[in-house]
Amino acid sequence: MPRPYLFYGIPTSMFSASTRAYLRFKNIPYVEKPPSMYTYMVTIKKRCGSPQSPVIVDPDGRWIADSSDIIDTLEKRFPHMPVVPETPKQKFAAYLFELWGKEFWYTTALHTRWSHPENYAIWEADMCRMLPGLPQWLRGLILRKSAQPMLNAHHKPMGLKPENFEIIDRWTDAQLDLLEAHFAQYLYLFGSRPSLGDMGIIITPFGHMYLDPWSRQNLIDPRPNLKAWIERVQEPKPLQGDFLPGDEIPPTLLPLLQGMCHDMVPHLHGTLKELLAILPQTDGSDRLPRTLGMIEQAMGERSIQRVCLPYTLWQTQRMLDVYRGMSAADADTVRDWLASIDGEGFLSLDIPRLRRVGLHAAIDNTATK
Repeated sequence: MPRPYLFYGIPTSMFSASTRAYLRFKNIPYVEKPPSMYTYMVTIKKRCGSPQSPVIVDPDGRWIADSSDIIDTLEKRFPHMPVVPETPKQKFAAYLFELWGKEFWYTTALHTRWSHPENYAIWEADMCRMLPGLPQWLRGLILRKSAQPMLNAHHKPMGLKPENFEIIDRWTDAQLDLLEAHFAQYLYLFGSRPSLGDMGIIITPFGHMYLDPWSRQNLIDPRPNLKAWIERVQEPKPLQGDFLPGDEIPPTLLPLLQGMCHDMVPHLHGTLKELLAILPQTDGSDRLPRTLGMIEQAMGERSIQRVCLPYTLWQTQRMLDVYRGMSAADADTVRDWLASIDGEGFLSLDIPRLRRVGLHAAIDNTATK
C-alpha cells in the first residue's frame, strides 16, 4: 500500500474543505492532522512562504501549499478521473467557478461566521487543537486575545461594516438560491462527477456555513438540495461519475454565470489598475502587498467598497492560462460562450506575469508572458 500524504488541515478552515474533497474523490491515501501553532506559524511559514492551511506533505517529503497548487500537482500524479473537464466550455467554466468560490465569497465568509456569536465556540474548539499541552481555559484566552486584532484588521477592509450587511445578506441568499435550484437537478456543477469548480465553491458553504450553527440553521438547512451537494462533495464516491456530454453547460447555471461576470469583471480590472499603479514602486522581485486600495465590489445590483488583492489576479491568471493553452478552435468556442454571458472582459485582462509566494503574489521575472 502506498505511503499516505500528510494533510495539514483545519476543519473550520474554508480552504481545507477543497483539498479534503479532492483527496477523497481521487481516493488518495492521506492522514489529516491539525497543525500545532508552532507548525503553523514557524514550519509552514518557512516551507511555504506564509502561515496557511491547507498544506500537504507528500511521501517524499515535499511540502505543497494552496488548494489550487495542491490539486494541480496531484492531478498530474493521479490522472485517472480528472476533476478538470476536457471540453473547452466546461474546462474554462470549472476554473471560473474556482476563481469565484475562492476569491469572491470572502466577505460573505467573514460575515456569516463572525457577525453571529453562536458560531464562535465551534471555531474556538477547533483552533484549540493547535495549542496542545495547555489547559483549556488558557488556550481559549490566548485565542480570543489573538483573534480580535486579526478580525479588526480584516473585517472593515473587506467591506464587513454594518451598513453593508443588508447588501451582503441579499447577495448571499441570491447565490445560495441559484445553487439550490441547480442542485435540484444535477449532482454536481457539470453532471455526476465533481469538478474543480465544485471544489472551489465548496469553500464557504461548507467551511463557514455548514459547520457553523447559525449559518447552518439559517442558510443551509432551508436549502436541502444545496445541503445534499455539500455532503456529496465532502464525502464523494471515489472515482465515480461523468461530466455532461457534448460540452454542455447546464441552463440552471446561466443566471449564476451571468451574475459572476457582472460582479467579477469590473473588480478584476480595478484590481489590475491598482497593481499597475504600484509596480514602479517595487523592484520586481519582492512579494507584492497582500492588499491594495479600496475599490468597488459589485454584489448583484448594489456594491460595497473593499480592498483588492494581487493574489486574486494570480488566481485569475491561472484561469486565463488555460484559455491561452487551448487550440484556436477551442479558444473561439470559449470566447463565443463568454460573449453570451457578458464575460468577454475576462479575456482583455493584461496581467503582468505573477507567481505565488505563500499568500502573496509577486512579479515573476523568470517567465515570459
